[in-house]
Amino acid sequence: MGARERRRRSLRWTTDPAKEFSSLTRDGMSPAMAIQSATLQAANLMHMDDEVGAIEPGKLAGHL
Repeated sequence: MGARERRRRSLRWTTDPAKEFSSLTRDGMSPAMAIQSATLQAANLMHMDDEVGAIEPGKLAGHL
């Protein structure tokens, strides 16, 4: 198992996404910016933007 796979398995989602989006927009983010923070920006931060983070051919998708 490579470093990327270990990193992916070690990540645990502990916050309810609906509550997080609600907090982000309540604190001034536009809905589009909140969605990008959870998808594209998160993928960039984890150096996984070549695999996830956008709706593009060849990228993994969790849900819409």
